[in-house]
Amino acid sequence: CIYLTLKQPHLGGGATAEKILASIFKPMMSRIISMSKNDNASTTVKVPNFKGMTYNQAAAKANQIGLNIVKVGSGKKIIDQGIKKGERLESGDKIFVSTSGKVTCPDMRGWSINDLYEFANLTGVKFSMKGTGTVASQDVAKGTEIKAEKKIKVNLKE
Repeated sequence: CIYLTLKQPHLGGGATAEKILASIFKPMMSRIISMSKNDNASTTVKVPNFKGMTYNQAAAKANQIGLNIVKVGSGKKIIDQGIKKGERLESGDKIFVSTSGKVTCPDMRGWSINDLYEFANLTGVKFSMKGTGTVASQDVAKGTEIKAEKKIKVNLKE
């Protein structure tokens, strides 16, 4: 049994609660279906503690266990991570880590809504989303310095 709820959604640009829930529900169901097909093979990995490592060390460790690391910040040392140590992720999932220094906008094309939420939690950036699916375009160019409370508009497509 799966129960999905959205607490006080901030609707904008003609979005409805149903559209927002659908954009979360569809990728979640795809993952559940793919997991049920692979029931016999464990594809989850335990998230290590990346804090205190250099980005290169963290990237090597993430690659070794099957995670895709996304750096947030221009520094060399990891000061925080989006998913905490000990939690489990699917092999191939993204994990966001923050470093000191300025935060620049990454290329978000192909990111899921979960990726956007994790990035927002780590940076304080806000998103205005239109559509469902994965990110197809964004209004802030890759490499542009962004600050907390910045609002980035993203268009999602199936």
